[in-house]
Amino acid sequence: LEKFATVHSYAADWIRFRISERGRLLRLSSAPSQTFFQYFAAEDSTAATAILYNGDNSEGDGHLLLLVTPELRPITLSLSNLQNRDVFHAVAGGNGCFTCDGVGKLQRRHEVEPLCCELWARE
Repeated sequence: LEKFATVHSYAADWIRFRISERGRLLRLSSAPSQTFFQYFAAEDSTAATAILYNGDNSEGDGHLLLLVTPELRPITLSLSNLQNRDVFHAVAGGNGCFTCDGVGKLQRRHEVEPLCCELWARE
């Protein structure tokens, strides 16, 4: 545990987030509707994606946006169709930090680091 304390802490933060009120969209009580998830493709990769949780507002006003890239290089995701992009705030960054609220801003063309995932929230 000591050898990988940072990784352990990061994983524990994800678990705490999932069981918190803010993480409620990650633990639905029933199957989501066909329009619950909305997807945004990467411009230069078929593997990287952005997934908007609660895209149909069926679970209220809150939204989560998960950006994922399994690539070994930075990837640009096109978020131009994402409404109210400016009111999302960072929750988890690819640099191993969690609850970095207010760090960064979603851009129309958002670059994601290699082998990374980012979580953004809009309350």
